[in-house]
Amino acid sequence: MAMNERESTLNANHAAKKPAKGKRILTIVIVVVVLAAALFGGGWRQGRAQVAAQKADYESRLQAVEDELAQTQERLAAQMNRALLMEARAALYRSAIDLDRRNFGIATTHLREAATALGKIDDVNGGLDQTRLNALQSAIAETDINVAVNLEEQRAKILGFTEELDALVSESTDR
Repeated sequence: MAMNERESTLNANHAAKKPAKGKRILTIVIVVVVLAAALFGGGWRQGRAQVAAQKADYESRLQAVEDELAQTQERLAAQMNRALLMEARAALYRSAIDLDRRNFGIATTHLREAATALGKIDDVNGGLDQTRLNALQSAIAETDINVAVNLEEQRAKILGFTEELDALVSESTDR
């Protein structure tokens, strides 16, 4: 009987240890799951913080590029206006030269080219005196070169347009 008692005591101890071993495994599994969830949550949070920082960086870079683009477009518009002013100036000088050469039709064509170039100017930056520019454009467009009229008077008028245009150009570059 002594053996049986001992066996039953061992079996009882062994049975008692089994649930403890199961609890231990369950506890380890729970700890691992909680630890994994905590690590996942920490990684998630850190990843979101990095994404937010990158997004803010990209947005600031995008804003800088958009600002630079706007400045470049303003400079381009100013240069386009300047080119149109120079085109009008050249057309006025060609008109005066053609008038001296008695090429009245070509001189009139050059006057129309000058008026057209001035009409294309879109001064969104406010660098030009738009009132004076419109008045000059209208005066040039309304000017007709007549064959029978005094050529010196017509030439002086065209050169007067050129001087007024030169004054507008110098004012726009001073601003």
